[in-house]
Amino acid sequence: MVKVHGATMPDIDLKALETAESEERVRELTWAEQDRLFAALRADLHPFILFALMTGARQSTITELRWSDIDHDTSRMTFRLKGGRSMRFPMNREIKALLSSLPRADLAAHRAYVFTFQDQIRKDRQRRKIVQNSSVFQDIRQALTMSEIHDFRF
Repeated sequence: MVKVHGATMPDIDLKALETAESEERVRELTWAEQDRLFAALRADLHPFILFALMTGARQSTITELRWSDIDHDTSRMTFRLKGGRSMRFPMNREIKALLSSLPRADLAAHRAYVFTFQDQIRKDRQRRKIVQNSSVFQDIRQALTMSEIHDFRF
């Protein structure tokens, strides 16, 4: 405003107003907690959680991962990130094996997505895309509670 319109601005010490950024919250599952979680979790959600543990990717990054993002030739996958950005992520043997073992959705609207679940409510029990903040995440939270895992968030 000062440069473009010649407005007058009060003299403010912006450095004095800065606050320290809070420490990043890191909470990883122990091996025992992982074992308990997988024991309490529906089998069709195991690959989703395993991939999250292997990559550390965000919920939305994993739920939006498409088969077209996977490049087995270069051993890389493309993650869609917050803010419309993307990132190429390397695939090790374990990730490649996990992805190769995944069942694909039969429904056309869901077929493009890597991570699907077997619908427990509809009679057809078709595989559908995992949607962020859906009942699938309620099932994951319930498994965390049943396995007595505290102070953990996806």
